Amino acid sequence: MTRFVSRDELLGADDVASLLEGVFNSDASHVVVESGTYTVRRTVKVVLKDSGRGLCLEGDGVTLTAAMPMGSVLHVEGDKPSARIVVSGFTFDAAGLACIGLYYFRLLNRTSVLSRLRAKRARKHGFHLVACQASMMSHCVADTNEQNGFFLQGCTGLRVASCEAVSNGQSGFRVSALKLQLTTGETVPFTQGPELINCLSDSNGAAGVRFDVVGPDFELPSGELSTGLVLEDAQLLRNVGDGLRLGPRILGAVYDGLWIEPGSGTRPDAMGIRDVCVNPHADPGFPRHLRRGVRLQRRSKPVLDPTWLAQFGTCTAGDPIMVMG
Repeated sequence: MTRFVSRDELLGADDVASLLEGVFNSDASHVVVESGTYTVRRTVKVVLKDSGRGLCLEGDGVTLTAAMPMGSVLHVEGDKPSARIVVSGFTFDAAGLACIGLYYFRLLNRTSVLSRLRAKRARKHGFHLVACQASMMSHCVADTNEQNGFFLQGCTGLRVASCEAVSNGQSGFRVSALKLQLTTGETVPFTQGPELINCLSDSNGAAGVRFDVVGPDFELPSGELSTGLVLEDAQLLRNVGDGLRLGPRILGAVYDGLWIEPGSGTRPDAMGIRDVCVNPHADPGFPRHLRRGVRLQRRSKPVLDPTWLAQFGTCTAGDPIMVMG
């Protein structure tokens, strides 16, 4: 069943958030919101409790603007592993009041898609995705947020394609591990990273892409590793910090076809690729990461961590690292 929400209906509502929340959590499987700018005074929350339900939210030309302090402009949560949702076309304007533009929790279905969204002016992150596995995010933009553009926690197998993070206060893309306590009381660590494909990270206040083992309130037990970040065909340009920053105890990161370029505001101590080399294996020749076709603009300082360059200056498989003059 399709439900159309008109501009007149929204502009005439005393509480836009309650109206949208009621429609989004109804029996409708397809909700279309008419274009326009609408203010919300609290978070709009969507919880998919029916494992067989599919929901499509379309908001082409729709801007939801925070008018009061709140956690996030839109909160989407999957209560069942098979819950699936498509959200497209919306702009989430946190207006310096909401901590997060879009908060997306535990969407595990491959048919769950975030597409053509924009999140801006959040007090923390534009997009904050938690424990979202095997779902898809494409053609989204995060800009002018006070912390990270995209904060991806425990998103094993999430595919992020053709997304842009521009002029955020910290990293464009921040990836970290997660310790999640289930309703059964069991604690499950999510330590594998997502895939970032054909993404742009430009003019952010810290790293272009940052991948850490340590997340908020969580540190991996000794001997455990965080694995599986894939970074392909990305442009990491004019960021204040490192182009790509890999934390310690990261194993199996793959990056291919990167273009990393500093800007006038890049810190003198920043590096194109900074790999905090704590090799978990006794064999120093262990192929910890696979790097191919990486291009870096040369400048009057090292563009690579000297430890990294000495150990991994040339790939054992694929193309060597190229430093462009």
